[in-house]
Amino acid sequence: MSVAASLLSAWASRTRPFFSAATKRQLAELAQTMVTKSDLAKARKVTLKPGARLVRAWGGETHEVLVVEDGFVWRGKTWRSLSVIAREMTGTHWSGPRFFGLTGTTTKPVAVADTEGDDHE
Repeated sequence: MSVAASLLSAWASRTRPFFSAATKRQLAELAQTMVTKSDLAKARKVTLKPGARLVRAWGGETHEVLVVEDGFVWRGKTWRSLSVIAREMTGTHWSGPRFFGLTGTTTKPVAVADTEGDDHE
């Protein structure tokens, strides 16, 4: 049994009196699914779609990067990778995905906005 499934099972057993029969059944099914098909330990890969915007504050400035079919647009120029953009922003080597908060941790979180949906203003 995975750690997550064990925690779910322990939590459910302590709070069991408060759940309906249907909820108890769903929790049991969820725990079983986590045991047999759990992929919680697998790393997640972020896939950026054209039109997504990455926003990162750096050096007292807010930078916006637009994802396009052939790379990324920053300051009106198309770049081949986020790492090159991060290096241009900071003057030092960075993993672009990490700098923009797409993997691991950063000191300042990045905002990712999908511009393909409804406009909200």
